[in-house]
Amino acid sequence: MVMLLMGGSSILRAQDPIMHWDFEKFEKSASVEVVSGVADALEGNFEVAAGVRGNGIRLDGFISLLRREAKNVKSPGDAFTVEAWVALGNYPWNWCPILTTESNQIQGYRLMLGPLGQVSIQGAVGEQWVSCTSAEEVMLLRR
Repeated sequence: MVMLLMGGSSILRAQDPIMHWDFEKFEKSASVEVVSGVADALEGNFEVAAGVRGNGIRLDGFISLLRREAKNVKSPGDAFTVEAWVALGNYPWNWCPILTTESNQIQGYRLMLGPLGQVSIQGAVGEQWVSCTSAEEVMLLRR
């Protein structure tokens, strides 16, 4: 069976990244974000570690974070993808942000890890905060 699908003249293509940290270039206690070249502050207890490809960073799970100033955060548009490579040493005690751009749950989005290994993407749609959360134990430890 042969199926031919035709549509308008628009071509689907991947969107270029608007933010990307590869942890290959550091300036003092800052990681240089690849797309903009802006050095974003690494705060708390962290260390550079071997990643799946190149470097990664090991955070302490309590107070460490990578902070980007709001003026340097770009809006993704109508559709977007968030990708993060995460290896958990332990499940967090509470919901833990991987990426968050939210402001008072009225704008922005965030990717979160739950205390039972759940993954949740949450964001403002219109003036409503919505979330989509996985089942328990999606994130396996030390993988």
